[in-house]
Amino acid sequence: MPKRFESTQVEAAKEHLRNLPTRDTARNLTLEHTIRSLRAEIDEALKRGNSVEDIVEALKGSSISIGVSTLKNYLRRSGRKPAGRPRRLRLTHPSSDTAPEGS
Repeated sequence: MPKRFESTQVEAAKEHLRNLPTRDTARNLTLEHTIRSLRAEIDEALKRGNSVEDIVEALKGSSISIGVSTLKNYLRRSGRKPAGRPRRLRLTHPSSDTAPEGS
């Protein structure tokens, strides 16, 4: 049997729901995702002649701690294009300069 509620209960529930606090829904990113989201700015800094070491130091100023090799690795990964079909290898035939056996 369905449960029934009085309209005063429904109004009280509405009021309680309206008064719920706003929760922080910001998502925490992994270090790799953080670097991916900063990729355009990092590329611009590199084009302006900054080194990877310079970028690591700049990120430390924003409390983003990363090593040079890790940054290079993440940049390499994020720069890759999705893998497509693997290329087929062409088989080379022996040159026709040699005469076939038995001739």
